[in-house]
Amino acid sequence: MPISVRLLLGTLVVLLAVALPAAHAKDDIRRPEGGWRELPVDESLKNQKSRIKSILRNREFAEGEEAMFVKYYFRYELPLWSLEKERARLAGFRVLLARDLTTARTGPPHAKLNELVFVFMSKLCKDDPTKGKFHPASRVNAMMMLGELNSKEMVAATDKPVPLAAAVPVMLEAIADPQQLDAVKVAALGGLIRHGKLGGLTDAESRGKVLAAMLKLAATDAEPGRSEDGHAWMRSMACEVLGHIGTVGSKEEVPKVLASIVGDSSQPFFLRTKAAYALGELKYPAGAFDSAPAALAAGRLIVDACNSENDSDDPFRRRLKARLAGAKAAVEALPASPDAKPSPGQLKKSVAAMWKIFDDKEIEDAPELVAKIMEEVPTLPEVAEPVEEEPASEDEIPEDLPEDEPEDLPDDEPVDEDVEDLPE
Repeated sequence: MPISVRLLLGTLVVLLAVALPAAHAKDDIRRPEGGWRELPVDESLKNQKSRIKSILRNREFAEGEEAMFVKYYFRYELPLWSLEKERARLAGFRVLLARDLTTARTGPPHAKLNELVFVFMSKLCKDDPTKGKFHPASRVNAMMMLGELNSKEMVAATDKPVPLAAAVPVMLEAIADPQQLDAVKVAALGGLIRHGKLGGLTDAESRGKVLAAMLKLAATDAEPGRSEDGHAWMRSMACEVLGHIGTVGSKEEVPKVLASIVGDSSQPFFLRTKAAYALGELKYPAGAFDSAPAALAAGRLIVDACNSENDSDDPFRRRLKARLAGAKAAVEALPASPDAKPSPGQLKKSVAAMWKIFDDKEIEDAPELVAKIMEEVPTLPEVAEPVEEEPASEDEIPEDLPEDEPEDLPDDEPVDEDVEDLPE
């Protein structure tokens, strides 16, 4: 990802560290009476950066360099993330650290730096009641960094990085923790989305745990103390992860949950659209799958989106197209189902007709375009009434996450004794 984009995302999520937690009763982001917890920084190591860069470029350790390497990061560069005065530079810290990892690319220095960052950020992203609270911005950026770690970096422009699998349990733990800040949970969800996009959720056990957690979040209509919009946004992120995983589930619980969201007229359009896109990413079984609930939900989204824009005092072409694009993705992915009403085939024809109207460059006026789109709505008689599909019941959703603490690293990546604890 370009550095400018990293900085933009970093700035956005740091703002969330202040804005989102404030909407949740448990997320007290006021400065503690004793101040925020800060780790000691050894300023005498600051001038070692040139040597560190040389080690990263060489991609190997000469005699005595590994100890110096560990000391530099664990006693100087990483503790900077905990300082309140450095809060505005956190997004930049993430960019610089990612650049170091990319420079190392492969070999012992890359593996060691990955280990150091993983252990450090896993502790920085949460509070230790016995030692005090880290600043929310530090915790959010620490979780973001965990989601960006790779076990294999890009070597060529056509390569895809391989996300660090060890980060998944830490992200899941944050999402399940009732005491964790919502902004940190959002950062963890962002990390899972990245893992999903890059095909990183390949381990069956890990994928099953992610699936259970995302189904639980997506199917939860409200969270006490959390704003409706904030919770809907987090649900939309869970839907995105479910789409990237791609499975329908052992009891087809994934399309059931997603369809219940897509067809629910009381939910915000951004959530319904994201769930529709996720339906479009699922790998449906051939032959035996009942497409009716998902088809009905997609049709309801089409009707609601068209009616909403038609009733608007300021109809907006791009907004309508964006909403219908999600329904289009869902409809085009659904397998044929002869008994489904409306049938996926019927919906595909209606959506195709609407798309021709969008592509007609002679229609520049938004009200005229919406009026023509509305002419296609009567071709969907079966979706005139709201969808009645019930969300998956609790016994259809896989068991929740285990309460065990996640291991810091996989068995093949032992934690060095020098980096087990944060500097005090």
